[in-house]
Amino acid sequence: MKKTHKLTLQLAVAALAAFSAAAPSLAQQREVEIAIIEATTGPWSVNGSRVIKGAEMAVEEINASGGIKALGGAKIKLIVADAGARPDDAANAAQRIISSNPNIVGGAGAYISSQALAITEITERAAIPWLFGGSADQLTGRGFKNVFATNMPAGQVTPRILPVMEQFALLSSGANLKDVAIVAVNTPGTIAVADGVEAALKAKGVNVVAKEVFAIQLADGTAIAQRVRRARPSMVFFSTAIAPDAKTILTSLAQVGITPKNTPIFLYGGGAFDPEMLNLMSKEALEGTAVFANIWPTKKSGDLEARWKQRTGQPWMTFDPAFGYGHVYVLKEALERAGSTDRAKISDAMHRMKIESGPVVAALNGPVSFDAKGARVDPPALLLQWQSGVPVVVYPADVARAAPLKAQ
Repeated sequence: MKKTHKLTLQLAVAALAAFSAAAPSLAQQREVEIAIIEATTGPWSVNGSRVIKGAEMAVEEINASGGIKALGGAKIKLIVADAGARPDDAANAAQRIISSNPNIVGGAGAYISSQALAITEITERAAIPWLFGGSADQLTGRGFKNVFATNMPAGQVTPRILPVMEQFALLSSGANLKDVAIVAVNTPGTIAVADGVEAALKAKGVNVVAKEVFAIQLADGTAIAQRVRRARPSMVFFSTAIAPDAKTILTSLAQVGITPKNTPIFLYGGGAFDPEMLNLMSKEALEGTAVFANIWPTKKSGDLEARWKQRTGQPWMTFDPAFGYGHVYVLKEALERAGSTDRAKISDAMHRMKIESGPVVAALNGPVSFDAKGARVDPPALLLQWQSGVPVVVYPADVARAAPLKAQ
């Protein structure tokens, strides 16, 4: 009887040891939850929906290629919430998604800086590593430890955008930069860039002959265009956020005789290179319009854009899905390096890593690393131009797909 009991005990201990050895591997096979908070309703829904589709594309690729290898092949589960139209909507979405999904290891969103500011107030309290494509300096200026910007902060835009504007003035008109009119929508990121550009232009002795600021979803740009025309600028700088506003301003300027054919028009921000623009304006009206961007397919990211076009039927890949796709891959890389689903370890890995190849570089245009505040180190600066109904990279030359068109 004693021998039988001893044998049973030995078998139980052996079984427990075997289970304990296998347990980490079994635990590692669970799904890893990543959150995306983007607008699927309201004025940002077109952009937000594309971000989500880019993220879904990345998740499918990662899962199909074996998942997170450092976690035993764990698959990524994408959890999506609607950021709505206002910062309050975005904050409420963040609260709901965190309370309903306590195992989230990281996330991203939203497209608009004001919403990203609201979201990260919530995610930081939960110590969730969080990525965003917003450009407002406040996003990485609050002392948060778990926020990561892949876009160029507004404070970095000014010193990077001025040389590109000067280059564009020379390429398009053969003249130095002078007599600039500024038009801007008053979202945090776009107005910060407009203010910075204004100050930098004045510091260089360039005349700012007009400055017009408007609320998003502008119904009529006639009065703005008339004031700009009376100022007689040699270039128009337009800081915008969504395609309808870009259409309203560009159409209104054309109605008073200001077009890319006779006056260089230089834009910053989303919407101006959106496929939706071709539903709002003719390609002839857009021809020659230039756009400053940080994220856009170049001649070095053709394979990614080809997969996106085949998947969605879209005529080109905008920065929206590139952010969604890139953000998921950044989190995937952090998980691989951390070898853990512990949020603190993931965040630490994101602060320490530099990604110099692979899908992240293809989507986000170049090496990706973050400083102590979570701002991207040396983000790229690109100049796009509408040519034959497609916005293409024209500067810098090493990644350009075409040469710049000249104003007549």
